[in-house]
Amino acid sequence: MKRHISLLAISVTMLISSVFSQKTSTLEVFSENGEKFSLVINGVSQNDAPATNVKAEGLKGDFHRVSVTFEDASLGMVNQNFALDPGMYQRASVVLRRNGKYAIRPFGEPVALAEAPAPAPAPAPAERPDRQAEMPRGGAVTEVTVPDAEITTTTTTTTTKTGSGESVRMDIGIGGQRVGVNVEVNDPTQESVHSTTVIETTETRVTKAARTSEAAPANPPAEEKVDVCAPMASGSFAGAKRSVESKSFADEKKTTARQILRSNCMSTDQIIEMMGAFSFEDDKLEFAKMAYDRCSDPENYWKLNDAFTFGATIEELDEFIQSK
Repeated sequence: MKRHISLLAISVTMLISSVFSQKTSTLEVFSENGEKFSLVINGVSQNDAPATNVKAEGLKGDFHRVSVTFEDASLGMVNQNFALDPGMYQRASVVLRRNGKYAIRPFGEPVALAEAPAPAPAPAPAERPDRQAEMPRGGAVTEVTVPDAEITTTTTTTTTKTGSGESVRMDIGIGGQRVGVNVEVNDPTQESVHSTTVIETTETRVTKAARTSEAAPANPPAEEKVDVCAPMASGSFAGAKRSVESKSFADEKKTTARQILRSNCMSTDQIIEMMGAFSFEDDKLEFAKMAYDRCSDPENYWKLNDAFTFGATIEELDEFIQSK
């Protein structure tokens, strides 16, 4: 009877695995700080030109090799394994870690493909404002209409009789200059008109209001982002470990462990302890790679060497870490 139950359980597990293997998943990767990048998943390029957000659809399987190559070559590249649940949509962000290297981290919880958010429409190009209506930087400008200069001319005429030998002097203003003209009158019987013209000019000058000059505030220094990844509390970790150990098959254990790591971080010691839930060396190695990007103290990852039996396994983990 027990034999029949075991065979039935194995058959059901294989059936479930077959169903899940036919489902595909979607991974959308974006850069946290806006760096443009090219995305390659399982050796297949996902975008033609570098972008800040790339979506990869139709991915089959649970684990995928994800590579990010930045447009700015000085930023290096990211090359790591990433776990996806079949039939689900998952977002991930490219973040700068405390050690100065980039990593791909899950962003939010996975959702069913049918519930995946629609891509945001491309923003409409901003309408270019009229240059005359633009406010210059550094202060406001008040437009002032400047009227023409007001000119007042006063003419005074004096009439006097003059005899022989009298002369008449006239001062004429031309273009702001005064010109004196003397007229000799020799006929004593005639009256001479002595005209004096006085030109008084009043000009009203209006000066445009000066621009209010206020020093533009200096841009505040950008706050340095620190990627903090606190390890699980001891009680929470104990419950997580029991959940992994309760599973009968290695694939079920890895799926549960992946779900735990998606929203939690572990210390190196906790990762070593969780590795004890796996029986085979390959499964322990796969979990160690899976947990590296969720480790709160990766500088102590060398401690995992004692959890392996074969030197080749240690070398493979070291090569994986060096490729990060």
